[in-house]
Amino acid sequence: MIVTQAQQKSTREVLWHNLKFKETLDELYDHILTSIEHTQTSEKPPHEIAADIIKNEFGGWEKLKELEVSRQKKIQSQLRGKLWKLMKGYFRFPLIVFTLLASGSFYYAADHLPRKVMMLVLMGTVITPFIMWCRIAPRNRWSKRYKASIKENAAEYIGTLGFGLFNCLMFVPQLVTGVNYMVFNNIHASVLALAAVVYTVYSLSAIRLFQEDLNVSVIS
Repeated sequence: MIVTQAQQKSTREVLWHNLKFKETLDELYDHILTSIEHTQTSEKPPHEIAADIIKNEFGGWEKLKELEVSRQKKIQSQLRGKLWKLMKGYFRFPLIVFTLLASGSFYYAADHLPRKVMMLVLMGTVITPFIMWCRIAPRNRWSKRYKASIKENAAEYIGTLGFGLFNCLMFVPQLVTGVNYMVFNNIHASVLALAAVVYTVYSLSAIRLFQEDLNVSVIS
Protein backbone atom coordinates (compact mmCIF):
# COMPACT_ATOMS: atom_id res chain seq x y z
CA MET A 1 0.00 0.00 0.00
CA ILE A 2 1.45 3.38 -1.02
CA VAL A 3 1.22 6.06 1.68
CA THR A 4 1.01 9.64 0.45
CA GLN A 5 2.68 12.62 2.14
CA ALA A 6 -0.68 13.82 3.45
CA GLN A 7 -1.42 10.38 4.89
CA GLN A 8 2.02 10.23 6.50
CA LYS A 9 1.35 13.61 8.09
CA SER A 10 -2.04 12.57 9.45
CA THR A 11 -0.56 9.35 10.84
CA ARG A 12 2.23 11.25 12.58
CA GLU A 13 -0.27 13.72 14.05
CA VAL A 14 -2.26 10.87 15.56
CA LEU A 15 0.91 9.51 17.15
CA TRP A 16 1.97 13.01 18.23
CA HIS A 17 -1.22 13.62 20.22
CA ASN A 18 -1.19 10.20 21.88
CA LEU A 19 2.49 9.73 22.74
CA LYS A 20 4.58 11.56 25.32
CA PHE A 21 8.17 11.05 24.21
CA LYS A 22 10.05 11.75 21.00
CA GLU A 23 11.87 8.40 21.00
CA THR A 24 8.59 6.47 21.11
CA LEU A 25 7.07 8.71 18.45
CA ASP A 26 9.94 8.22 16.01
CA GLU A 27 10.20 4.47 16.55
CA LEU A 28 6.47 3.83 16.25
CA TYR A 29 6.09 6.15 13.26
CA ASP A 30 8.71 4.20 11.30
CA HIS A 31 7.29 0.87 12.45
CA ILE A 32 3.70 1.79 11.54
CA LEU A 33 4.60 3.21 8.14
CA THR A 34 6.51 0.04 7.31
CA SER A 35 3.56 -2.08 8.43
CA ILE A 36 1.09 -0.01 6.39
CA GLU A 37 3.26 -0.19 3.27
CA HIS A 38 3.31 -3.98 3.54
CA THR A 39 -0.44 -4.34 3.95
CA GLN A 40 -2.82 -4.90 1.08
CA THR A 41 -5.03 -2.09 -0.15
CA SER A 42 -7.49 -1.11 2.57
CA GLU A 43 -10.53 1.13 2.67
CA LYS A 44 -9.37 2.50 6.01
CA PRO A 45 -7.16 5.61 6.02
CA PRO A 46 -3.59 5.07 7.31
CA HIS A 47 -4.20 6.81 10.66
CA GLU A 48 -7.00 4.33 11.42
CA ILE A 49 -4.78 1.44 10.37
CA ALA A 50 -2.18 2.88 12.75
CA ALA A 51 -4.73 2.82 15.58
CA ASP A 52 -5.50 -0.83 14.76
CA ILE A 53 -1.78 -1.67 14.90
CA ILE A 54 -1.47 0.04 18.28
CA LYS A 55 -4.46 -1.91 19.58
CA ASN A 56 -3.38 -5.30 18.22
CA GLU A 57 0.37 -5.09 18.93
CA PHE A 58 0.51 -2.96 22.09
CA GLY A 59 -2.91 -3.36 23.69
CA GLY A 60 -4.20 0.13 22.89
CA TRP A 61 -3.13 3.70 23.58
CA GLU A 62 -3.43 3.51 27.37
CA LYS A 63 -1.28 0.39 27.52
CA LEU A 64 1.25 2.05 25.24
CA LYS A 65 1.40 5.08 27.56
CA GLU A 66 2.09 2.73 30.46
CA LEU A 67 4.93 1.18 28.49
CA GLU A 68 6.29 4.68 27.80
CA VAL A 69 6.34 5.54 31.51
CA SER A 70 7.97 2.21 32.33
CA ARG A 71 10.62 2.82 29.70
CA GLN A 72 11.20 6.36 30.97
CA LYS A 73 11.82 5.15 34.52
CA LYS A 74 14.13 2.40 33.30
CA ILE A 75 16.29 4.67 31.12
CA GLN A 76 16.52 7.42 33.73
CA SER A 77 17.37 4.88 36.42
CA GLN A 78 20.10 3.44 34.20
CA LEU A 79 21.65 6.86 33.58
CA ARG A 80 21.59 7.87 37.23
CA GLY A 81 22.84 4.46 38.26
CA LYS A 82 25.74 4.73 35.84
CA LEU A 83 26.66 8.15 37.25
CA TRP A 84 26.92 6.75 40.77
CA LYS A 85 28.81 3.71 39.50
CA LEU A 86 31.35 5.95 37.76
CA MET A 87 31.71 8.05 40.90
CA LYS A 88 32.27 5.01 43.10
CA GLY A 89 34.95 3.87 40.67
CA TYR A 90 37.14 6.78 41.84
CA PHE A 91 37.25 5.23 45.30
CA ARG A 92 38.44 1.87 44.04
CA PHE A 93 41.74 0.73 42.61
CA PRO A 94 43.29 2.03 40.36
CA LEU A 95 41.42 5.37 40.31
CA ILE A 96 41.67 5.68 44.08
CA VAL A 97 45.31 6.64 43.53
CA PHE A 98 44.13 9.72 41.64
CA THR A 99 41.54 10.44 44.34
CA LEU A 100 44.14 10.29 47.12
CA LEU A 101 46.52 12.56 45.23
CA ALA A 102 43.69 14.99 44.54
CA SER A 103 42.69 14.93 48.21
CA GLY A 104 46.19 15.83 49.32
CA SER A 105 46.46 18.59 46.74
CA PHE A 106 43.09 20.09 47.67
CA TYR A 107 43.92 19.96 51.37
CA TYR A 108 47.19 21.76 50.79
CA ALA A 109 45.46 24.36 48.64
CA ALA A 110 42.66 24.88 51.18
CA ASP A 111 45.24 25.33 53.94
CA HIS A 112 47.54 27.73 52.07
CA LEU A 113 45.50 29.59 49.44
CA PRO A 114 42.85 32.28 49.99
CA ARG A 115 39.40 30.80 50.44
CA LYS A 116 38.12 32.84 47.51
CA VAL A 117 40.44 30.84 45.26
CA MET A 118 39.06 27.59 46.67
CA MET A 119 35.50 28.79 46.12
CA LEU A 120 36.32 29.47 42.46
CA VAL A 121 37.93 26.03 42.16
CA LEU A 122 34.83 24.35 43.60
CA MET A 123 32.54 26.30 41.31
CA GLY A 124 34.76 25.43 38.34
CA THR A 125 34.47 21.72 39.06
CA VAL A 126 30.67 21.76 38.84
CA ILE A 127 30.13 24.15 35.96
CA THR A 128 31.32 21.88 33.12
CA PRO A 129 28.48 19.31 33.47
CA PHE A 130 26.05 22.23 33.68
CA ILE A 131 27.41 23.70 30.42
CA MET A 132 27.11 20.28 28.76
CA TRP A 133 23.49 20.07 29.89
CA CYS A 134 22.82 23.56 28.49
CA ARG A 135 23.96 22.34 25.07
CA ILE A 136 21.12 19.85 24.88
CA ALA A 137 18.56 21.62 27.07
CA PRO A 138 15.33 22.26 25.12
CA ARG A 139 14.80 25.90 24.19
CA ASN A 140 11.19 25.44 23.10
CA ARG A 141 9.69 23.19 25.76
CA TRP A 142 6.54 25.34 25.88
CA SER A 143 6.00 25.15 22.13
CA LYS A 144 3.13 23.09 20.77
CA ARG A 145 5.62 21.45 18.42
CA TYR A 146 7.91 20.35 21.25
CA LYS A 147 8.08 16.67 22.13
CA ALA A 148 10.10 15.71 25.20
CA SER A 149 12.97 13.23 25.11
CA ILE A 150 13.12 10.42 27.66
CA LYS A 151 16.72 11.27 28.55
CA GLU A 152 16.08 14.98 29.16
CA ASN A 153 15.04 14.77 32.83
CA ALA A 154 17.96 12.52 33.71
CA ALA A 155 20.36 14.78 31.79
CA GLU A 156 19.02 17.84 33.63
CA TYR A 157 19.42 16.10 36.98
CA ILE A 158 22.99 15.08 36.18
CA GLY A 159 23.93 18.46 34.72
CA THR A 160 22.60 20.52 37.63
CA LEU A 161 23.46 18.19 40.52
CA GLY A 162 26.81 19.90 41.05
CA PHE A 163 25.22 23.28 41.68
CA GLY A 164 22.95 21.66 44.23
CA LEU A 165 25.99 20.23 46.02
CA PHE A 166 27.75 23.58 45.81
CA ASN A 167 24.76 25.37 47.33
CA CYS A 168 24.72 22.84 50.15
CA LEU A 169 28.28 23.77 51.04
CA MET A 170 27.58 27.49 50.75
CA PHE A 171 24.22 27.81 52.48
CA VAL A 172 23.50 24.79 54.68
CA PRO A 173 26.14 25.73 57.28
CA GLN A 174 24.67 29.24 57.30
CA LEU A 175 21.18 27.85 57.97
CA VAL A 176 22.48 25.62 60.77
CA THR A 177 24.73 28.16 62.49
CA GLY A 178 22.88 31.34 61.64
CA VAL A 179 26.18 32.93 60.62
CA ASN A 180 26.56 34.72 57.27
CA TYR A 181 28.57 33.60 54.24
CA MET A 182 31.83 33.97 56.23
CA VAL A 183 31.23 30.36 57.28
CA PHE A 184 32.98 29.42 54.03
CA ASN A 185 36.06 31.37 55.10
CA ASN A 186 36.20 29.72 58.51
CA ILE A 187 35.43 26.15 57.49
CA HIS A 188 38.20 23.61 58.13
CA ALA A 189 40.57 22.83 55.26
CA SER A 190 39.72 19.12 55.45
CA VAL A 191 36.04 19.86 54.80
CA LEU A 192 36.90 21.94 51.76
CA ALA A 193 39.27 19.26 50.50
CA LEU A 194 36.58 16.60 50.90
CA ALA A 195 34.05 18.78 49.07
CA ALA A 196 36.53 19.47 46.26
CA VAL A 197 37.20 15.74 45.83
CA VAL A 198 33.47 14.91 45.73
CA TYR A 199 32.79 17.69 43.23
CA THR A 200 35.71 16.67 41.02
CA VAL A 201 34.67 13.02 41.04
CA TYR A 202 31.11 14.02 40.20
CA SER A 203 32.22 16.32 37.40
CA LEU A 204 34.53 13.78 35.75
CA SER A 205 31.86 11.08 36.00
CA ALA A 206 29.13 13.37 34.61
CA ILE A 207 31.35 14.45 31.70
CA ARG A 208 31.98 10.83 30.78
CA LEU A 209 28.26 10.05 31.00
CA PHE A 210 27.35 12.99 28.77
CA GLN A 211 29.92 11.88 26.21
CA GLU A 212 29.08 8.17 26.18
CA ASP A 213 25.31 8.12 26.69
CA LEU A 214 24.07 11.55 25.65
CA ASN A 215 26.49 12.25 22.79
CA VAL A 216 27.58 15.62 24.18
CA SER A 217 31.22 16.64 23.88
CA VAL A 218 33.11 18.95 26.22
CA ILE A 219 34.66 20.91 23.37
CA SER A 220 32.12 20.95 20.54
